[in-house]
Formats: sequence, structure tokens, C-alpha cells
Amino acid sequence: MSKERFHFNEEQFQYEKVTFSKRDFARQVLIFLFGGICIAVGIMTVYFIFFDTSEEEILKSQNREIENKIAIYHAQLDTLNLELEELRMLDQQLYKSILNAEPPDSAPVEKRKPGPNKSLTLSEERINEIDKKLKVRQKSLQDLEQTVGELKTKLQSIPAIRPVDGVIISGFGIRKHPIHKVDRQHPGIDFGVQPGTKVLATGNGIVRFAGHHKSGFGTTIEIDHGFGYVTVYAHLSKTMVGPGTKVRRGDVIGYSGNSGISKGPHLHYEILKNGKQINPVDYFYSELSPEIYKDVNEQAARYNESMD
Repeated sequence: MSKERFHFNEEQFQYEKVTFSKRDFARQVLIFLFGGICIAVGIMTVYFIFFDTSEEEILKSQNREIENKIAIYHAQLDTLNLELEELRMLDQQLYKSILNAEPPDSAPVEKRKPGPNKSLTLSEERINEIDKKLKVRQKSLQDLEQTVGELKTKLQSIPAIRPVDGVIISGFGIRKHPIHKVDRQHPGIDFGVQPGTKVLATGNGIVRFAGHHKSGFGTTIEIDHGFGYVTVYAHLSKTMVGPGTKVRRGDVIGYSGNSGISKGPHLHYEILKNGKQINPVDYFYSELSPEIYKDVNEQAARYNESMD
């Protein structure tokens, strides 16, 4: 049983029974439904604005992961670009200073354009490209390192200093023989030094002969320096090395004297390149200034009588 409703009439000062028509009832229902719908729409709007669905949360998480990867790739790109440019400049400097040539792939590194790059694929492709260039540059440096190592070994082996600190009394070339008194080819340089003067190896190498030489050189040492170079130290008074001894430039290998066929105490010094005797003066570049080298060259060039 429905409850009856009354309304107080202030003019007549009494309660009056309230009656509802079907239209009034329908209006009240519509108002109630419209209000409920508005509230529901409002709640759903707030929910979708401030709260994510599970699918949206997954997508946002994936997007954040991709953005983090892109940021990492960009940092790697910048690092790789910097390393590649440093390697390129070092490579170029070494090739020019040592080999007097341009290194392979000597073009400057293309820097990444500033600003965000949302393409993960482009970042990966760029990293792969730079990685390939790094491998090329590293291979170039490895080849250069090997070449420099071989060059260093060669430079340390080639005769480059004077075997004794003495005056050149007879040079390389046509000189008068002290015994036969005729002009003949003098195959080396004679240094005027006192007996017992230290004789130094002029380059790294291995002693291939040490003892009495049948050619008239007396007590002699021969060093094989490799690369086609051999040096000869003759008329010694004493040897400090034997065949097979490894020597380094500057090592004391013996002492000067007057052994063999000799006009007087001195050191006879020769350099052979691929079996051919060459002028030793051309190989005194390691220790002489241009002025001193000029004086030494003038001493060696004078025509006179050799000591052996």
C-alpha cells in the first residue's frame, strides 16, 4: 500500500492531499534517470582521464621501454662517433707521419643531428654502420701498428752511429794503398784511434763472425743486422762477442788495435747492403747534427792514403 502525501496550505492554514498524475510521475522518473546518466558519464570520464586500462598501461610501458632504448642508442651513437673520430685522426696522423700516405676511409665521421629521434630502427642501423667503420679503423690501426713495429725494428737494426769517436783519416772510395802504393777501392772508413778504444755495435743484430780474418783485416767482427745490412769492424785488439751473440746498438763488442795488415792503430769500418759495400758516412745520421755531419763528410771525402 502506497503512502499518501500531504502539502500544507499556508493561506487556508490546513493540510491538503497531494495527488500525482502519470505525467508528473514520468517526469520525475526521467529526471532521476537523466541525473543518474550524467553522474555515470562523469564518473567514467574521470576514470578514463585519470586511470589507465590494463591495455593502455601495457602500451605505455612498452613506449617507455622503447624510448629508453632509443636514448641508450643515442648515447652509444655519440660515444661511438667520438671514438671513431679519435681513431680516424690518430690513424691519419700516423699514416702521414710514418708512411707519408692517406689511411683508408679517411673521411670525417658524420655527426648525429641534434634533437630527438623516435626511430628505433634508424638508431640500430646507424650503430651497425658505425660499428663497421670502427672495425675498419681498428683493422687499419692494427696493420699500421704491425708496420710501425717492423719499421721500428728496422730503424733499430740499420747501422746509424759511428762505431768509435775518432777522426776519419781515410774515407770510402778510391784511395792509395799503404803497402802497394797504388790507387784502389777502399771499401770502408778508417778511424784514427788509440789501441784499446771501445768499439760499439752500430745497430741491433747478430754476430756472424768474430776472430782472425784471412783477408788481412786481422781480428775482425761481422754483424748481420737483417734487412740486407752487414757491418765489419777490423784490426781489433780484442773481441767481446762471439758468433751468434745478439747485440744492440751501442753495445761494446771489442777494442781497437793494429792487428792484420795495417799501417798503424786504427779501426776499419764497413757497411754492406745486400752484399755490396756502401759509404758508411751516409749512415751516421742518428747522432750527428747537420754541421758536424758536413765536417765528417768532408773528412771522409778527402783523397789520401788509406791505413789498410
